[in-house]
Amino acid sequence: MYSWKRRDSPLEPPRGLVTLPLVFRHAIKSEIRPCLTRAASLLAGKLGNPNAVKCGEVLFWEFVSY
Repeated sequence: MYSWKRRDSPLEPPRGLVTLPLVFRHAIKSEIRPCLTRAASLLAGKLGNPNAVKCGEVLFWEFVSY
């Protein structure tokens, strides 16, 4: 099964078992969390959700198999 996994930075080593061809192995996409989710992110952070992010924070992802 393949999916996009969150990374802390584009320089972080790949995680998981990667079996895709080299050109796809380190495929990375990024996104900027929209400010519309700021309230939800703040609430999730107060509830102890480690995945909560701040408004405008850039998230990095990689395509991995697991």
